[in-house]
Amino acid sequence: GTLNMAAGEGAGSYRSRFRDIAICAPIAASGYLLGYLAVLPYPAVVVVMTVLAFLAGIVNSYGKALSLGTMQALMLAAIAIGLPQMGPFWQPALLYLAGALFYALVLALEAAMDFQRPERAIQADEVAALAKLALARADEATAGQANPQVRLARREAIGRSQYLHPAIVDANDRTFAAIMAETDPAALRTAAAWLGVMAKSVRRRAAAPPVSLDPTGKLAHGLAQLAGTIGAGDIAAKAEPGSLLDKESGRAWFSVERPVLLAAASLALCIGTAFAMKGVVAGVHWYWIPMTVALVMKPDLGSVFARAVLRCLGTSVGVVIGAAVMILLPKSTVLVLVVVLFAALLPWAKSVSYAAQAVVFTPLVLILVDLIAPTTHNIDYGEARLVATLVGAAIALILGYFIWPRRHGDLLASEFGAVMSATADYLVGACSPGDASTQLVAARGSAYARLAKLRATLARLLAEPPPAGREASEWIPFVDAAEELCTRIGAHAAVRDGDGRQPTAAEVAVVADRLRGISASTSPATTADIQVSDAFLAEVAADAAQIAVRFNAIALKTATR
Repeated sequence: GTLNMAAGEGAGSYRSRFRDIAICAPIAASGYLLGYLAVLPYPAVVVVMTVLAFLAGIVNSYGKALSLGTMQALMLAAIAIGLPQMGPFWQPALLYLAGALFYALVLALEAAMDFQRPERAIQADEVAALAKLALARADEATAGQANPQVRLARREAIGRSQYLHPAIVDANDRTFAAIMAETDPAALRTAAAWLGVMAKSVRRRAAAPPVSLDPTGKLAHGLAQLAGTIGAGDIAAKAEPGSLLDKESGRAWFSVERPVLLAAASLALCIGTAFAMKGVVAGVHWYWIPMTVALVMKPDLGSVFARAVLRCLGTSVGVVIGAAVMILLPKSTVLVLVVVLFAALLPWAKSVSYAAQAVVFTPLVLILVDLIAPTTHNIDYGEARLVATLVGAAIALILGYFIWPRRHGDLLASEFGAVMSATADYLVGACSPGDASTQLVAARGSAYARLAKLRATLARLLAEPPPAGREASEWIPFVDAAEELCTRIGAHAAVRDGDGRQPTAAEVAVVADRLRGISASTSPATTADIQVSDAFLAEVAADAAQIAVRFNAIALKTATR
């Protein structure tokens, strides 16, 4: 229980980590209770596990903690079904919860001694990224031409604030928009210098430096709001508690989309096949096969193909290391010290790559098994784990990857349509009269969250072999164009004058509707023929027309493949 909580711990505030443990641990521990399925004929056990895996695949889409909990539950169910002698199964379930509780207590000690707090480090990184963006914008304004560094800095400056309070997120976003709207190089360089000092002040818990800009300017106002919001109290105290489900804007909590159903069906097929291998693979360690499948088939951790390959490589190296340790060292407290060493290396290995994590995780598990096993040495566990890993990875690759359609045009088009819909909402919020900051912050956060999700999907597909990787690369310009559009909208929101100088609601609605309809359009003219009198809306309409032309071209290309 302690090991799984450590391996599954993510970034973010301590509050979010404790929440994840509270959600994940009970779900995971319930996997041991599936050992009671032993009263059924084994074919029925395979059917039940297949159905449960399908349900787990659906639950995975509702949040990181739920996804981690279901993955661990499938792993522990494999152990319980593979080792019926460990019953009564309520005992290992309680022991698992005890291990998770112990980890939570140690995490609480860390939180009590950590005066910097993760939230403060996140905000310091956010401010430093804004400083880099301001400097890149200053160089761009000085040169009078587009600076490619602005795009890189802009991407680094958005999407970092998910663990912060909405007031801080709003201040960060307003500063971001003000930087993108500013055209004075001197003001941008002054802002960059101030933000650099501010980042250090946040990290050191020091007072915010004074803003040495014209107080009437939008950029100075944004910086002052940022300083006031951060300095109004402890950043950690403003951290959002979060919710059970990672609900996305515009999506019902309990809706099930087609890609989710396909992923659930793939997971169910692989888990069912893995459990059916009990009668095919010789040896008492067959249950490592469904354990491997559960780990590899976790889609929110990246490409299934890449994870299967990296897990095989990492496990192979880890088995060699674990076997060498068990050959050279006696079963004594010395092995406990080795466990401490590998456990200390685990967070570092996670930050390097999935293969590095497997290299450290595998000998750690082998040594733990060796410590609790009744015999003197159990080196054969290493060989059995390697064979099971190879079989499990083969199942995941063949039944979870290769037999399914590997053209992802529909998925990418659907996600891009969601980006355009969120961008349309952002446009409406940016053009709304009066003080609509709450709605604007929500719309802005939703637009950038959708962009981040699309980028994550592209990154996962780029790691897969053709045609998935090739198709994903064709969609990169769409994400860049959508980011440019969001930046244009944010710049308008930063410089708008309250109730004045706003486009009419009718014109805003026309452009917003055309943005929402891009993914469903059949002709570029449906977006290109927009006629509006407002200059800002005309620029947005022109951007939308270019995106529509590209979208129709790639849709036609996908249809003729």
